[in-house]
Amino acid sequence: MKDNALSYIVLFGFVVLLIVVALDVFAPPGGQTEAGAAEAGPAGAPAMQNDLDHEVEMSEGETLRINLRPGGSIQIRGWDEERARVRFSLRDTDADAFRFEVERTRSGVEVTSERLRRLNNVNVRVEVQVPRRCNLELRTAGGGISIRDIEGSISGRTAGGELTLENLIGTIELSTGGGEIFLADSKLDGTVSTGGGKVLVENVEGDIKASSGGGEVVYRNVVTPNHTYPADAVYIRNAGGSIRVDDAPAGAHVTTGGGNIRLRSAGGYVRASTGGGDIRIDAVDGWVEAGTGAGTIEVTMVGEPDDGKRDVTLKSGLGDIYLTLPAGLSARFEIELAYTQNSSQRFEIRSDFDLIEERTDNWDTSRGTPMKYIRGSATVGGGSNLIKIRTTNGDVYLRKQE
Repeated sequence: MKDNALSYIVLFGFVVLLIVVALDVFAPPGGQTEAGAAEAGPAGAPAMQNDLDHEVEMSEGETLRINLRPGGSIQIRGWDEERARVRFSLRDTDADAFRFEVERTRSGVEVTSERLRRLNNVNVRVEVQVPRRCNLELRTAGGGISIRDIEGSISGRTAGGELTLENLIGTIELSTGGGEIFLADSKLDGTVSTGGGKVLVENVEGDIKASSGGGEVVYRNVVTPNHTYPADAVYIRNAGGSIRVDDAPAGAHVTTGGGNIRLRSAGGYVRASTGGGDIRIDAVDGWVEAGTGAGTIEVTMVGEPDDGKRDVTLKSGLGDIYLTLPAGLSARFEIELAYTQNSSQRFEIRSDFDLIEERTDNWDTSRGTPMKYIRGSATVGGGSNLIKIRTTNGDVYLRKQE
């Protein structure tokens, strides 16, 4: 029995030895991979999820494409290197939830991400440094985009997040589903847009168009082919909603798709328009153009009457108009008040200036709806400035400020 037991022990030890040798022979070179580490791929393969920092060759004039399918923010900076450096930042607990790839392509570099498991919140940031002269094509399912020091073509979209754009040269077509936009210190042609949020365009030259589905669009020191917006002037455009400006010493250009407009004080000029709503300009030292689809307009001109251009054009599709002018203003008046058959028909022009008034007797259908007109005209002090007023179904009040 003892001999048999000894034989079994020797045989067992021999088998164990064979297993150890076999494991050593057939083990992959370099030893075992650590738990959770990415598997080694062939040379030149895309960097995978645990390679959070990656560098790849990239020449000037090439294209960087980023597509973050699960979402995430993007930050891009230009530098004086012939390579791209990519860094992915995310919470440690989410390291196994994503797969990232950085790949060299014929046209440049492509960066992509995919989600491997479900997450309540995606908190991923991609930071990229690329040659200054390059093109960008960007897409993320949600997250801010920040771009600085790039010369080339920029296009892309985020489902939602802020756009911060600085020191850019070239063309741009970039949009966000919702979030503020800041574009500054650039020479660009193209468009930037948001579904909702404030837009500020500052120190920019080029044929640039900015828009917001629900928020102010403000231009400061912007030069386009058709217009120049001085640095200290106020330029606001809203898709809809009220606008209020307390002080615009170098002038104001304000537009809203619908809502009231209120300017307390402006110098140089005011250009104001709303699709529907009241316009009130408490004090303007310069010329005025104001119009509303329906609403009351109130304007008071201040300052020296002989100082610069002081033309006034006021139009309301429906409502009263009040205009107060300096007593010594050299002006030529052209007033037209229209009223319809279904109105009270008791409208009038009330003026502190001596106007020649004419009333039509017959209903005029040349504009579709039958209308009668009350027209007033006069030339005061040589008629240097044109005062033109048009309204329908509303009174006109001309006041002289002594």
